[in-house]
Amino acid sequence: MALDLKPGDEVITPTFTFIATAEVVALLGLTPVVVDVDYDTFNISLESVRKAITPRTKAIVPVHLFGQNADMETLLKLADEYGLKVVEDACQSIGSVYTFADGRKVQSGCMGDIGCTSFFPSKNLGCYGDGGAIFTNNDDLAAKMRSIANHGMVVRYHHDMIGVNSRLDSIQAAVLDVKLKYLDNYSASRQAAAAFYDAAFATCDQLIVPARNPQSDHVFHQYTLKLNGVERSALQKYLADRGVPAMIYYPVPLHLQKAYQDPRYKAGDFPVAEKLSETVLSLPMLSEFLGSDLSKVANELDKLILTKPADQMRITPELVEANIGISKDFNVFELIAALINRDVLKANRIIRYFGENKKSNPSVLVLANLFNFFSNLMIYHYLPDKTPGVVAAELRVNPYFVKDYQKAAQLFNAWKTMNIISYIRETDARSKGIDNPGADDFDLYKELVFRILH
Repeated sequence: MALDLKPGDEVITPTFTFIATAEVVALLGLTPVVVDVDYDTFNISLESVRKAITPRTKAIVPVHLFGQNADMETLLKLADEYGLKVVEDACQSIGSVYTFADGRKVQSGCMGDIGCTSFFPSKNLGCYGDGGAIFTNNDDLAAKMRSIANHGMVVRYHHDMIGVNSRLDSIQAAVLDVKLKYLDNYSASRQAAAAFYDAAFATCDQLIVPARNPQSDHVFHQYTLKLNGVERSALQKYLADRGVPAMIYYPVPLHLQKAYQDPRYKAGDFPVAEKLSETVLSLPMLSEFLGSDLSKVANELDKLILTKPADQMRITPELVEANIGISKDFNVFELIAALINRDVLKANRIIRYFGENKKSNPSVLVLANLFNFFSNLMIYHYLPDKTPGVVAAELRVNPYFVKDYQKAAQLFNAWKTMNIISYIRETDARSKGIDNPGADDFDLYKELVFRILH
């Protein structure tokens, strides 16, 4: 409405998106023109956009799907070339930052003529009901949109244009006023959870983790896998039966929806979007995730896909030696080495194996404690210079971090002052029934801890 588009004007939008993207276009009597998406990032394909432009095209609506910005630098150049408006659908990407080639960093939703976001409760920045916001850097557009959102009024009861009732109610605004202060923390938490998932599935060809656009942050409204050779419905049911909800966003692309049937489009016209609709699966993703929640999701997938279905799996020393690459005469060195090598999946498997063989290995509690100990403190070591999300992404470790960063820093400082080498040496020696470890053991421990600290 604010852009003064007329019925019949064409608006280009991706076909792989939530229905609301095209819904408002159709409601205004405009013509939605759908295009395919990029397989890696799920975002609008700029090659497809260029092919879809006609003399009636007036605007492009890129969707920053699942929390990562589309290729906005190229898209804005394309829009400028053809004199088109750009309306960003940033409903899933608030807090994400896009970096242009000249070094400029711009928030998602603030690059085009208009940006839109949603405050639905499940969003990264959610209120306690329905709500949303629009962004622009154009003062005239801002004034016009404020008026349209309030029945077309500027002066009370004087209606200069046709508008709507689209005001955010005071309760939702009050909630968002508080939560907005924590948006960066929410993003870091989701990035840390995504880093955990990435590490857990890094060696599994059947689960393709989300690709990252190097020009954009990813704030992970959803963590969406592409399945390769996996029956999606069976996997979804398997996870649901074990208390792990996994969702499909989105099972039917726009051009195949009954409400948007159009003689211009048919099945097969947008192969990437159609393939994604058949193969994507989103794992649980929350800003409030705990490490134990993430481990449950990863372990259930690990049991089914990375080894064998849970009802067929029985871990034995031989299986461990063959599939994990550790010896039956395991000691704590291998666990620490796995952590240093950022191999969370291996460390999890090691602990799971020894957790099921407590009688044959009395040091299982020491191993589990050391795993969580080092996972936590490797992250704390980097605070406050880096966010936990960045640290987890770099280290590929279990993202058990606390929200109270000051407490985390104090904890780490206390840990550094204690005699950590002696602690590890004595604890492991007791688990083996040895009074004192040899000099070689001590030197190895010293080297490993030094590498962790630095």
